[in-house]
Amino acid sequence: MLTPTEILNAIYQNAQSNTATDLLTPDQRIRVSIIVDYAENHKGVLAALITSLTKKIETPTQDIRLHKTIFPDGYSGRSYDFNIITSFIRQKFGRLAMAESGWLTRSIEQPHPFTLDFPGKIQNIAVKQAFLEIIDDIETHGISAESYLTTLFHDLILLVGGYESMLIVPRPTQFITVARIMQLLDSHFNYRYASAGGSLLPVVALFSVYRAMMDLPRYKGKTLVSLKGHTNQWCECLSPHPVHLSVNRPSPTRGEGQKTRKSPPRHAVGEGDLGGEGGMGSQIVSESVPYDPHHWL
Repeated sequence: MLTPTEILNAIYQNAQSNTATDLLTPDQRIRVSIIVDYAENHKGVLAALITSLTKKIETPTQDIRLHKTIFPDGYSGRSYDFNIITSFIRQKFGRLAMAESGWLTRSIEQPHPFTLDFPGKIQNIAVKQAFLEIIDDIETHGISAESYLTTLFHDLILLVGGYESMLIVPRPTQFITVARIMQLLDSHFNYRYASAGGSLLPVVALFSVYRAMMDLPRYKGKTLVSLKGHTNQWCECLSPHPVHLSVNRPSPTRGEGQKTRKSPPRHAVGEGDLGGEGGMGSQIVSESVPYDPHHWL
């Protein structure tokens, strides 16, 4: 008897042949196509379907609609997915894998069987219908779970292959100096693009440098934190310890041919931990700026 992992690998190998497209009827193929077309936006549904199909192949007597142990004769779809399925999806289909399990999504974790009237709120109605009809087709009409899973893997292989074909890795024909890199970056940052978003470019460039540095031996075993949203409060992602950066603009003195006015209020422009414990964690940084009579108008 094959283990679930052996079943998955065997069907994955079979799915790479052209005959994998002839295992289902046209209507059944449409259901699979819907799941694949929306796989990236409905990873939980994809994980639940692969889990159900694999479990049915491993244990033909198991009613895969009963995906929780709270049901009589049910099984734990979540544990099956967490321990076996999600890691396989991550290995073979990369970006289509859930972080842990498809049962962590509210639309799948509902304590109801996967019958046609399943109340889980899967946002895309077509995806929900296709998912439940595949399960029903197997349990009610005796359609082969292996045929469904082979066809599903075949289409997913083509989908992921399409992703990879769009990635072009440039191969430099000569060494590029630091000066040349700085020149290119400066030109990139200061170019007047027709669309908004130019302020993102330095952030993305610096993050890309960090990404490249992660390949160095000294950073082995380290993890680079994901890039946060780009806002004026960018420093908030650094630390909860506040640093208030403000501008203190003193009023000019009398007798210098300038008007006398009150100093404008300080304006905090960002928060973050620039010094850590014992550093600048609570300091006020001020800067003297020449008086501009039109600045505050």
